[in-house]
Amino acid sequence: MRTVRTLQLEWQQRLRGAYPLQGYPLDDQGSLTLARPHSIEPRTYEVIRITDPQNQTAVARFSAEILQKLLLSAVTESFLGMRPDEVYLFAEGTKRRLTMEKRVIYLDASMDVGGSRVAAVYSDISGQNFALVYGTFAGTGLWNMELEAAANSVVLLQEGRRMATAYENGLILLFDANMREWWRFDTEEPVTLLACATEGEELAYGTQTGWIGMLDAEGARRWQTKVAGPVHALAMAKEGQLTVALCGSEENPRAPTTLICLDQAGQPVWEYEGDVPFTGLACSPGGEYIATSAQGSRFSLYRVVSTTVEALSVSRKDWRAYLPLVPEKGAMKTALQSLYAYLEECPDDVECWQQFEELKAQWMADVQWELAHLQADGEWEAALTLLQEALALAPYDVALFQQYVELRQRFAEALLQQAKSLLQEGQADTVEPLLRKAIHLMPDLFEARQRLQEFRAGRAQEADKEAKERLERGELQEALACYEHAQAFAPTAERAQTMAALQVQIDFELGKQAYDRSRYAEAIFQFRKVLQREPNHAEAKRYLEFAQRFEQDTLSDVVSDRFRNLEE
Repeated sequence: MRTVRTLQLEWQQRLRGAYPLQGYPLDDQGSLTLARPHSIEPRTYEVIRITDPQNQTAVARFSAEILQKLLLSAVTESFLGMRPDEVYLFAEGTKRRLTMEKRVIYLDASMDVGGSRVAAVYSDISGQNFALVYGTFAGTGLWNMELEAAANSVVLLQEGRRMATAYENGLILLFDANMREWWRFDTEEPVTLLACATEGEELAYGTQTGWIGMLDAEGARRWQTKVAGPVHALAMAKEGQLTVALCGSEENPRAPTTLICLDQAGQPVWEYEGDVPFTGLACSPGGEYIATSAQGSRFSLYRVVSTTVEALSVSRKDWRAYLPLVPEKGAMKTALQSLYAYLEECPDDVECWQQFEELKAQWMADVQWELAHLQADGEWEAALTLLQEALALAPYDVALFQQYVELRQRFAEALLQQAKSLLQEGQADTVEPLLRKAIHLMPDLFEARQRLQEFRAGRAQEADKEAKERLERGELQEALACYEHAQAFAPTAERAQTMAALQVQIDFELGKQAYDRSRYAEAIFQFRKVLQREPNHAEAKRYLEFAQRFEQDTLSDVVSDRFRNLEE
């Protein structure tokens, strides 16, 4: 399973008057789509794609009043703008309005990632009745549907084939393009916003009291997590492997100053406190990049540095699959399995039961003959599988179960002996899986647990030794990776402190490198990360003050140059 180790700032830029990030403006290559005022024409905006601060391409232009919401997409030149009384649809260089037969108040609007479908929730002028409209980017409403309560959010999923709405009473509903309700989910409190990825069927929600949750394709809650303050923005990668949120704090709930990353289980894995409130958020489909907008028209692109953690999985084999009920030669087991499954559904079929018992007696004799040969040849895995098959058809046979327990014990002891031999021969790659399997087969095999502990401690020592050697060579990132490897084998509090200090050193060095190259926004980001982990880091404080001063001076020079160009 992949999880987030940290975020690295790729670039940061100030674009005066640009709209906050919303929709799907970030792709898997780190290219960001946003809208900024045209340099000369009033009330005109340019839609640009930024691959890096020196590479910006204009892809569209539009004119409109100040919009309450602007949704952009990284894969199309269609986009959506919303005001309380209008929904604008921009496509192929034209601007259309979502056609309505009466005056309404729009509460929220959404578009699919390809820019072909639109949905909006609205109320009448009195604010008493609420409805959902679904239409195309040609401005045509395909249908309207009255809603049962006050709605405050809508989002389109699966290229516009599904849409979800959230009500102020905490209810979330999913509809399809034919107005059919697919599922409903009732939260414990009002939902303030919804989010989905460009791909997948998962849906994320956020609440005013700081809950973030995810629902699966069937409308069941996969997880729910409490954060410090209200949720102001949500974005997610496909299939929900990464969810990102902007949250307020208990001291200042209205200002979203915290960026939080959650893994696919809903666990917070990274958090960053900004120096100014954020205004928008985006996540690339694959979860490799995150972008934010903040007050002061500051736009930042972060690269997600991930690491792999071991995830436990359990698989079970179903011995009761339905198969043709024909006891052909060599197919006795198949016939017994089919009969057993049939008897589960039809327990009163006495004739079938008698046939099952007769065939089972014949098959058990064959099983015992084959077991003897498999054990003689050391084929423990095959012998154990055969006994499991027999127990599936005779679960209350005490003698068979005792034979199964004894076989597991002999198999575990054989695996332990094999692991010991490999260690003596210096072949350690497959030792741990053998020992783990031995413990699984025989949990009270103390020697296997002891050997596993010694083995993992040895691997941790090797990783620690390599980490120290890399530190002596100045290879900080590689040393940290070695320490992480050691911590995965045999975690200690002392090593955790060493890793934390090393991460601070790495962030500080990256900040100094950025500072020396006059990349002051990146330097500020790194020094702030250092101070979050170590608030009394004197050098980071000093460099942060210098970087902030130089960044402000640079910005003042850029603004002066722009005015000078306009005057000329």
